Amino acid sequence: MKNIVGESFAKVLSFANDFKLSPALSNEKLLAISKSVYKKEYPLLVWKNALNEHSVINGNQLSYLNESVSDISTSFFLFLQGFYKPAQFILRSAIENFIKFLYHSKIGEVGDKRIDRLFVELKKNYLNSNRLIHQSVVDLSNSYSELSLCVHGDNSYISMLEGLSEYPSFDNAKANKYKNESDRSCTAMVFILSISYLHIFFGMHHRLPDAI
Repeated sequence: MKNIVGESFAKVLSFANDFKLSPALSNEKLLAISKSVYKKEYPLLVWKNALNEHSVINGNQLSYLNESVSDISTSFFLFLQGFYKPAQFILRSAIENFIKFLYHSKIGEVGDKRIDRLFVELKKNYLNSNRLIHQSVVDLSNSYSELSLCVHGDNSYISMLEGLSEYPSFDNAKANKYKNESDRSCTAMVFILSISYLHIFFGMHHRLPDAI
C-alpha cells in the first residue's frame, strides 16, 4: 500500500513540475473570454484597495469584502486552467462573502444566519430603501443559485475529465458559462459599492473611475 501511494504521489509531483499554462493561453477564444472576465473583475480590486485605504468600514465588514475579492481572484486563475467546477465553487463563495459584507453594513451582525436568510432580509430591506441596489442583490441571488447547481452535481455540469494529465484544458461552453456568472456577479458588486460609497468614488484618482 505504501509503495502504491508513493508511486502515485510521484506521478502527481511530476505533473506539477511539468505543468504549463502557456499552451492553454495560446487559444484565442480563451484569451478573449479571459480578457472580458478580467475587465469586469478589475473594478473590484480598485474598490478593495480604496475601502482599505479609507477607514469607513469596520474590521469584520472589511474582512468579508477582502475575502470576497480574494475568492474572485482565485476563481479566475482556476478558470484559466480549465478547473471550471472549482472556479464556480469559489465564485459562489465570493458572492456569499460579499453578501455578508453587505448585510453587516446595512443591517448588522451576520452571526450564524444561513446565506438564503441573508438574501431574503437584504432584498426586503433594499426594496424599501433603494430599488437599484435591490436589483443588484437579486442578480447576486440568481447567480448564487445558478452556481449552486454547478457545485452540487447537476448532471449537466459534471466534468468528464478523469485525470490531472488532461489539464490545462479549454471548453468553450463551460468557459462562457463561467463568464456569464462572473460578469453578472461582478457587475452587481461593483454597482452596489459605487452607489454605497459614492463619495469615495468621486474622490478617486481620475483614471480609476474610468476603470470602474
